[in-house]
Amino acid sequence: MKKKLLIVSLLIALVSIESFSQTGEKRYYYSFNEKIFINEVENKMVICFQKDKAAEVKTLINSKKIESQNDHVYIVNVENDQKETLKRDLLQIEGVKSVYPMYATADGAELGTTDEIVMRFNKDVSQQQIDELHRKYQVSVKKVTNLYQLVTVPNNADVLEIANQYQLSGLVKYCHPNFMTKIEKHQTIPSD
Repeated sequence: MKKKLLIVSLLIALVSIESFSQTGEKRYYYSFNEKIFINEVENKMVICFQKDKAAEVKTLINSKKIESQNDHVYIVNVENDQKETLKRDLLQIEGVKSVYPMYATADGAELGTTDEIVMRFNKDVSQQQIDELHRKYQVSVKKVTNLYQLVTVPNNADVLEIANQYQLSGLVKYCHPNFMTKIEKHQTIPSD
């Protein structure tokens, strides 16, 4: 009986290892210097496009599947077996910047990534170092304030990987994708 239990346990362990290796590496982003692991949400995609391409993008997507939208981003519900085909078709439209999966944190919060990264450089970093890093990753500066820089990555670039590389450079205080998330309002009812 113990042999059977041991064999079953080994088989379960092997299947778990194999399924992990097939899904690829674990994705993460940095919150300051802490890695925050995230998982791909199976049935959702985030599509980022130029504002004038909204109608063209919408024709490829059944509008009932659009969960959330603004003038240049759609969050779309899509069957897993249709994700790659839809992604390929969308990326053939000139003006579609990126098609990314939706991610979720360990506590279930869903995070959508677009083509933007938010960062703050350390005070001792020179403008030359900043410019060199931006050239290395081919980003475009969209906005600069006293608190942060907002940059745009090249079309369909791996926004998570680029943000992580900025963080690993040691030149930034923080750097992460400019996440989209659903804000839920909670009302607290006083007990007195």
